[in-house]
Amino acid sequence: MNLTINDFNSIVNKKTPFSIVIFIIILIVLFVSLFLVIIKYEYYKYDEYLGYISKENEFYISIYVEEEKLQVFNDSSLEIDKEKLTIFKKTISDDYYLIDGKPYRLVNLYTDLKEKYLIVNNVISIKSKTYETTIFKEIKKGLDL
Repeated sequence: MNLTINDFNSIVNKKTPFSIVIFIIILIVLFVSLFLVIIKYEYYKYDEYLGYISKENEFYISIYVEEEKLQVFNDSSLEIDKEKLTIFKKTISDDYYLIDGKPYRLVNLYTDLKEKYLIVNNVISIKSKTYETTIFKEIKKGLDL
């Protein structure tokens, strides 16, 4: 099949339907806005820990925490069922516990727990706000870039 100059001119000068042009413009706008959201939208990352309630003289929460994440309990806010916890006193055990080859330490948190949680050996889920990140940073971290 040989193309002539007239065939080339007819292909180049062919009019594109208006609906296809609008569709392409909408797609470009959507991709640009999605790209901006991925790069610019910031949100907080949360870590979730399982702890249990213990009692000696008063009730406290015992949690096993990785050694490198101990600073989370110094500067972040802790939540149980979307209710903020106020930490009165915190003790960190000197003993290390190896779980899956990672060192963990026992952290005891003395807080203002509500009555419904004050059951010895009650397992509770605690969320801690750790750091602010973007979707782009999390994708880079997931791909190890």
